[in-house]
Amino acid sequence: MRPAIALLTICVVLMPLGMPRGHAEPIEPWTLEARLPASTLALLTLESLGTWEGRFEGTAIGQLIDDPEMQGFFEPLFEDVEAMMEEEEGPLSEVPPIVRQLLEKLQGLRGQAAVALLDIDMEGDIPTMVASLCFGDQLDDFVTFLNRMKAELGEDGEAIQTFERDGRTWWQVDSGGPVISATTVNTAFVIGTDPEVVSGVVAGAPSASLAETASFRSIRARAGGDALGMLLYANVPHLVEAVGQEMDDKTRNIANLLGLDEITGAAYGMSFVGDGFYETMVIETPAADHGLTTHDLFEPMRQEALAMVPANAFYYGESSLKLGQLLPTVRSVMRDIDPSMLEQLDDGLRHVKDSIGVDVAEELPPMLANRFAAYAAMPESGGMFPELAMLMKVKDQAGIEALMTRIMNGA
Repeated sequence: MRPAIALLTICVVLMPLGMPRGHAEPIEPWTLEARLPASTLALLTLESLGTWEGRFEGTAIGQLIDDPEMQGFFEPLFEDVEAMMEEEEGPLSEVPPIVRQLLEKLQGLRGQAAVALLDIDMEGDIPTMVASLCFGDQLDDFVTFLNRMKAELGEDGEAIQTFERDGRTWWQVDSGGPVISATTVNTAFVIGTDPEVVSGVVAGAPSASLAETASFRSIRARAGGDALGMLLYANVPHLVEAVGQEMDDKTRNIANLLGLDEITGAAYGMSFVGDGFYETMVIETPAADHGLTTHDLFEPMRQEALAMVPANAFYYGESSLKLGQLLPTVRSVMRDIDPSMLEQLDDGLRHVKDSIGVDVAEELPPMLANRFAAYAAMPESGGMFPELAMLMKVKDQAGIEALMTRIMNGA
């Protein structure tokens, strides 16, 4: 199940009878990672949700939607969506009203929404997870809504146990499997699949928190830092340790040859930058001496192609992959993992050569420079469909044109 769907499902299940109106803890910006152990396996966060509407309006897409000339195009679409939400028969007609109300209340999120994976049970039981929803000064309003929703559940709500512990109200759902627990702390609503884990989050920062590890801090900063809108972080060493118990020797050997054992962390970040969204992938290997990252495959990003992109482009992506080095690297890795894989690759390349009369593996890579980019934009001449352009830097313009002609003729 996807993390966002799992999070909403837990929220629907936990409809508390009454929730605390406040605690003695000082109100401070809520971040779940500050209360998680350094051994946390993975973390997904949505940052500063209360600012998303304003930040989106500042993007090129947001401005496009607000453009009076585009309203005639977008308004019918929005009206169709609203009608679909309200119609008695349709794809969304089976969604219970109480779920729709919950989704509306979740729009009151003001800070971070996060879900963390702390442990994996390879026996097949539900993994140990904890999630938090920061409502800022809107938490009491969310609590009031949950109280009312609990009453509307009728007999279904009786399965939820309510009790006091350490001066706060807790709710648990025990259906014979893992116990789902929930409570509030500061400005956040916290839920989890293990009562002890939730207790640890409520207690405060552990002696060694995920937020304070050097790898997490470094990766978060490079994935977007303060501009982050979303972060997906993988604590690769601990993930490998958790999953590696089930690996056979061959699989583990392949993983090590690829350099998985050298990765200290990885992340995907989406940030609001200027009038667009900036996506970043980070794989950290500070002391790697083997694996893919030790091959000379990448250069620093320089955005050389950006000057060729029209101002109305709504997507731009760039890679610093050294295209000319890609095939030799793949061949080297295949040779280390399984020589038979290299034989199959070579057989395929020979078949291509025999079919079109061009040795693509030998002739094409030397002509490619180390830059690839792509963009998408609405046609400046008008039209409803976007145009996609792919840009590839080459070392010999005349040579690449001649080679591409030979490839096309052969094909």
